This record gives sequence, C-alpha cells and structure tokens, in this order.
Amino acid sequence: MRDRQLKAENAVQGIYGVFKEFDTTDHLESMWVHSILDHVYGVDSGGLIPPRILDLLQIVNGDFSEEDKQLAEDIIHDFAYGFLIPAARQNPFSLLPNTVKLNGDCVWFAGPFHGMNSIYGYLAETCFALSKHYQEDEFEQIAYGNLQWIAGLNSGLTQEAQDVGCVVCSTDQPKNTAIPVGMICGIGNRTFGTWFQSRGVITSGFSVGAPFVLDVMATKKNDRPQSFTDEEWIPHSAGWLHGTMKLKQLSNS
Repeated sequence: MRDRQLKAENAVQGIYGVFKEFDTTDHLESMWVHSILDHVYGVDSGGLIPPRILDLLQIVNGDFSEEDKQLAEDIIHDFAYGFLIPAARQNPFSLLPNTVKLNGDCVWFAGPFHGMNSIYGYLAETCFALSKHYQEDEFEQIAYGNLQWIAGLNSGLTQEAQDVGCVVCSTDQPKNTAIPVGMICGIGNRTFGTWFQSRGVITSGFSVGAPFVLDVMATKKNDRPQSFTDEEWIPHSAGWLHGTMKLKQLSNS
C-alpha cells in the first residue's frame, strides 16, 4: 500500500498521500468507482479509501511489531496531512473529493453516474478517529462538514438539478434559486424525497449529468453539483451510520 502512495516529494498542487489504483497504473484511485461492462452495471464499493485508514489505525494501536506500526503511521500521516486537510480546504463545505487527477486537480461531483453520499459518511468516521489520534481539531471540523452536507448544510437544490438528475421525485421551485435540502428522507424541516419514500433512508445526492449514464468526464471544468439523484441506496445510509456512530463513541469516551 505504501508503494502505491504518492510521496510528499512528488506532491502536485500541494496534494500527496493519495494512492494509485494499482501498482502498474499511473492514475490515482478514486473514492468511489462505477463500471459498466457489456451493458451490465457493476458497482465497486471497494474504491472507498477511508475505511482502510481505520484498519491502519488499528495496527498503530494494536499488538504489532514496531516496524509495522511505523509503516502504518507513515501511510496514515501522509493521507491525513497530504490529502485530507489540503483537499478539504479547497471546498467551502470541507467535502472529500472523489477523484484527484495527476495534475493535482480535485474533482468532487463529476464522473460517477449518481451522487456519492456514502463517501462523506465514511470520511467523517475516519476524520473523527484522526482527530483523536493526532489531537487535531481540523479533522473534527472536516467530519462535521461532511455529515452536515448530508443533513442539509449544502449547496442547495435547484430546478435544473431536479430536471437533470431526478427519476421519481420532483417539486416546483422558483427560478434562479438554490435551496439547501436534507438528504435523509423525512427527517428534518426540509428534506427531498427518494424513490420509495422510506423514512430515514439517504439518497445518492448531488452529481453531474443524468443518472445511470457515464455522460460527464471527471474533470475540474465539468465539476459542480449540477444534478440531484434521488435514488436511495444502502451504502449511503451505511456511511452516515458509520460517521454518526464514531461521533457518539468519541462523545462518550
């Protein structure tokens, strides 16, 4: 894993600590990966990096050799301070970007064929753990920013976002308005629906382009929360639960 990690001396636009997808490839690993082969949709949740960082924290704090502990600590430190903090500082909501390009461009929304709310919950879990590990308040603030994005402190729903991304749900909205919306169905004062209107479930959320179509390249030029995808999916709720459970755990410690 350390062999795939971008070293500090090779930082691009101040970003390092992220990983190549494979030893034999040059492109960097995305947080969330979709693929389509022979018209069959496959979803690769193994592209979620933050849970692996938590595994490394267990090595650092566990009964392992000093060599293994130091290796794990080096990987964690570079990911935390080379990627998480500088990338979050580029986003007004402290969101984790899905993709980092080899030139250092961070891309948040463009690429996958629907929103990626799950990565924000898993990131929050990781950042709460890193805040305790390093006694660094900034990680905690990043965690809150990512959970709050899902809860309703976000860029806001527009009529365009509904028209482009929603399959089932819709509402009339004044032109040229962006209204922050909670993405936990039925929870809070202002939420948006999901396909099955299951109370408490989390929708895919903000993306670029139409849902279930790889129609927008993952580039900085294309990147903005331009569509809203209204399908609910278990991984998004799972990420939220991971983040909030870690917050509860730390609050009680």
